[in-house]
Amino acid sequence: MKHRGPDNSSVWKHDKLGLYHHRLAIIDLSEASNQPVTSSNFAMTYNGEIYNYKDIDTQKDGKSYSDTQVLFQHMKRNGKEGLKYLNGIFSLAFYDIRKHTLLLARDRLGVKPLYYTETEHFFAFSSEGKVLYHILPELSINWSAFHEFLVHGSIISDKNIVEGVEKLSPGSYIELNCKSFTKNKKTFWSVEKDIVGKQLQKKENHTYEESKKKTEKLLLSGVDRQCQSDVPIGAYLSGGVDSSLVVAMASQHTTNPLKTFSAAFEGSSNSELPLAKQVAKKYHTEHYEFEISTRHIEDELSRIVFQYDDPFADPAVIPLHLMAKACSNEAKVVLQGDGGDELFGGYGRHLDASELKLRQYAYPLAAMLHPDRDRRASFRRRGKIIRERIVSHRYGKMVSGLTSKQTYGVLSKAVLEKIQSTNPWLAYERVSSPLNSLDPLQQMLYVDMQVILPYTFMEKVDKINMWHSIEARVPLLDNDLVNYVMSLPAEYKIRKRLTKYLLRDIAKEWLPKQVWQAPKKSFGTPMGAWLRTILYEYVKSVFSNATNLKSSPLKHNYLLSLLEDHCSLKSDHSSILWRATVLLLWWRHYEDKITL
Repeated sequence: MKHRGPDNSSVWKHDKLGLYHHRLAIIDLSEASNQPVTSSNFAMTYNGEIYNYKDIDTQKDGKSYSDTQVLFQHMKRNGKEGLKYLNGIFSLAFYDIRKHTLLLARDRLGVKPLYYTETEHFFAFSSEGKVLYHILPELSINWSAFHEFLVHGSIISDKNIVEGVEKLSPGSYIELNCKSFTKNKKTFWSVEKDIVGKQLQKKENHTYEESKKKTEKLLLSGVDRQCQSDVPIGAYLSGGVDSSLVVAMASQHTTNPLKTFSAAFEGSSNSELPLAKQVAKKYHTEHYEFEISTRHIEDELSRIVFQYDDPFADPAVIPLHLMAKACSNEAKVVLQGDGGDELFGGYGRHLDASELKLRQYAYPLAAMLHPDRDRRASFRRRGKIIRERIVSHRYGKMVSGLTSKQTYGVLSKAVLEKIQSTNPWLAYERVSSPLNSLDPLQQMLYVDMQVILPYTFMEKVDKINMWHSIEARVPLLDNDLVNYVMSLPAEYKIRKRLTKYLLRDIAKEWLPKQVWQAPKKSFGTPMGAWLRTILYEYVKSVFSNATNLKSSPLKHNYLLSLLEDHCSLKSDHSSILWRATVLLLWWRHYEDKITL
């Protein structure tokens, strides 16, 4: 945990309660903002930043206070009722000594993590699950969470791979009575209640131009709020429209030139570095470019898996780790463009949803008529998914991309029996059911904001950056901006088959034409190619050595045959091979404590 806060470590104890804090000093570097912060009746520790702390500060005495000090006073006055007024990223613990109540809370979109566990002997919580794994005497596998990981590549709910450990839901709090050990869990903000519900009750009739103007204003104010810092601040600049627009707006609010960081794989032919360089030049940033070497990349993998607490198989964590590692000496705070795709409609699946009925017929035709064999196979797969009758399963499969044969063929017979009664689609079913009256694109955007954004993308952003003692901020997920843009009509977000139409339209005034017009490019991790080349021997050894693991859940010989099949170019098994690799590396870290 020291990596999350190398600047100060403190502990506060009262009766049988202990609060421990490792501080990453961002605003007010003095000891006055060290944590836990206490008074005669209250104590608090929290991770994150409250961007609107100046707005909620009622101590109008002319003195300057940090967000920590203001938050403490705010919680003393308002308790759990004060959570809805916070615009920021946070996980917090607030203790009322008089009432013996502990309040745990997490920000609206789950940018900051919060894990907890309860046994007959204790209740414990932490920003990282591995802390709880350490204090638990043994680790039993949660097979429902295991099933989710296998199908989706990450655990897309509050469940944890370890039975009895849970994540606190985004926008929720737990109130624990530390005498009786009774607890109450409630939501203080949700997409369903505070956006979907209000949208259905009250139809906003803003014209497109009015909406564009207000969106730009909210984006500017959100970026301004998130540029508050008493330490060097930078931004990850990919060259895409999201991060480029954040950089353009942030450069208006920093006294010194903004530091920007761009990266590409060594020898990549699909790099966005030239676009990033245009933005950096236009806004006179202090620009750094990193060429990410793939040499010895296997040396990093086991530690990356350990850092993520749960098995987490998004290959993009590899370049993000290498980039954060490279720029950690230059900035303690970085702005990122995450959230733009989920908020404004930036993925190919959003295009599919915007033309759902048309594409349900077009893809099967293309699967028969397209001259290229690989494209026919792609259309066949996409057509099958887009015609899925169960809406929640359709959304999940549009993200996951694995077939049942790939998913379940790697499992041992014993594990197949354990997951048989579990449902890996529950998270999608839960958030999809209230959305039936909305059009397919709005449905998918709402689902993304509640599933893949908090449980995959925000997980990825926080864990890797904090490993390198960097606080990542996401201005495109500012509270006010999210509330407004999520309520706008779908046709403002995708128009003329152009994704993120509204955001690109705003970007015309800020960015070079080549940037705002450019099609979406992900920081693609070529896992398929790596498994055939630089990672082949490493992954082969992981599978071969898994026979020595205690109660390994996978069929190692079958995995080895899949790897050879993949290397011969007969099939692309990269997704399931990488998920299996991550799972076995995680298992190796904890095998001495795992019980089945």
